[in-house]
Amino acid sequence: MDTYLQQITSFLTNLKTFPVISAVLIMAVFAVIAKISVTSLGRMIKSFCSGEKTDLGEKLRQIIHYPIWATFLLFGVVVTFRWLNLFASYQFAILGILRTIILLVVALTLTEVHAPEKSIVEYQGVSGQTSLILTLQI
Repeated sequence: MDTYLQQITSFLTNLKTFPVISAVLIMAVFAVIAKISVTSLGRMIKSFCSGEKTDLGEKLRQIIHYPIWATFLLFGVVVTFRWLNLFASYQFAILGILRTIILLVVALTLTEVHAPEKSIVEYQGVSGQTSLILTLQI
């Protein structure tokens, strides 16, 4: 077991000498993580909404599919820049821009979920009473 871990460690250490290959490898790992996350989250939503007579689960899966992919791939780019120390003099600015893009992707997703014209849950007051009306206008 020790020799196996030593081989992996030496492989990763030597991989820094080939920045293009290591960047592609890091991005591939994050793409696989994104695919696993999207698939597992989609299955959880599908099982959670299986008894529903609406297509709420499918709409939620459509809403979160792109942001999960984009977030994990941007995290892969951030890890690539930090691990390979690419553009060291501009690294602070590049990482700041990438983190801002990640936050924008997450914020736009939350806005898409909570947008008034695309609301999932709507509250309506009826003669002094508040009732909950589910609207599926996504």
